[in-house]
Amino acid sequence: MGYRILIMFFIYCFCTTLLVYLKFCGSLREELEKQTRLVQLFGMVAEKVKQASGSTRQAVLQNGMECVQSFFLKNKCRLPLNPSLVAKELNIKACSFFSSNAVPLKVALINADPLGEEINVMFKVGEDLRQDMLALQMIKIMDKIWLQEGLDLRMVIFKCLSTGKDRGMVELVPASDTLRKIQVEYGVTGSFKDKPLAEWLRKYNPTEEEYEKVTFFFHSC
Repeated sequence: MGYRILIMFFIYCFCTTLLVYLKFCGSLREELEKQTRLVQLFGMVAEKVKQASGSTRQAVLQNGMECVQSFFLKNKCRLPLNPSLVAKELNIKACSFFSSNAVPLKVALINADPLGEEINVMFKVGEDLRQDMLALQMIKIMDKIWLQEGLDLRMVIFKCLSTGKDRGMVELVPASDTLRKIQVEYGVTGSFKDKPLAEWLRKYNPTEEEYEKVTFFFHSC
């Protein structure tokens, strides 16, 4: 009973603080409202694409992204996954979806910074990303400990944000391929095998100098 009262008290304090914060921080409130609307739009598109049949998914994606593009006609918006990045519009031609069970979207956004690179994120529905967030936070903590002890495992820790029940955004690591794609490229569809991966690494790193960089991958495995 006491535990429940403590939880209710915490929720009350949090909601009260948030209400006061939003009331007196008008510009920030407007920004958060824009981010919320953008996430809602991506969520609606992702659900429609996931529910569509395979042959119609591309058309559904195109129509959905055009609706999202109308949002950017009046707004620039900070990315909830990384608020330091500001998007001014979609690159609809570069948007697509992944052919996995969750059918997540690949969203390509034009950076408002003319010198900035294109912003690429994955938007997923149907999966609880809170577990992913926790796992990545633990890996980040462990990486800091390892580095303090002189052990550099070349970790690439991407960002992940749960934006609601069973949905959220994931940072896409640039110039990367999934293990599934590599396996399929070599005709392997069952359990993971290391030979296709070794051949793929050698194929795209033909010189000895390039192949030395593969040690970064070995360290992080």
